Amino acid sequence: MSPAILDNEIQKIEVSQITLDQSGQGEGLTFSLFKSTKEIVAEYTKGEVSMQLKIQIPTDYPLRSVAVELGQQLRITERQKSKWVLAIKNLLQIRNGDIISAVLLWKSNIDKEIEGVEDCFICYCVLHPTDKSLPRMPCKNCKNKFHVACISKWFRTSNKSNCPLCQAYFF
Repeated sequence: MSPAILDNEIQKIEVSQITLDQSGQGEGLTFSLFKSTKEIVAEYTKGEVSMQLKIQIPTDYPLRSVAVELGQQLRITERQKSKWVLAIKNLLQIRNGDIISAVLLWKSNIDKEIEGVEDCFICYCVLHPTDKSLPRMPCKNCKNKFHVACISKWFRTSNKSNCPLCQAYFF
């Protein structure tokens, strides 16, 4: 890989981080650059949960594809995860996009996944802090959704099978 290509990408990231912060587009987004290993790690913090994207540029880039690794993420299906990785690789390899565009694509995918989801009424978080799941367990009566782990803990600790909000039988 030409050192000029890597230096150009790193310079874009350094300049773009300031621009993204000023525009609000990069809210919660931070970058770590590792020149010796040719890795870029982006971390996106949403609430109290952090998600990571690691892009490793091979020595013979652009002849070989970049390695994309999704670190701590939302709890999504493997199919969804592979779609996100392919979209990032497609942007970088086929459409000649830059690293910043790839990171913003990843961030927008996360935002779309979370958009419109209400907080769990037990832990008051959109993303469960330990398993990173979204609230998907609905009450049949009031239609409020809870994380599976939260509602299970509620049932164990309260010794009831009632919704914590409307007190209707949950199942």
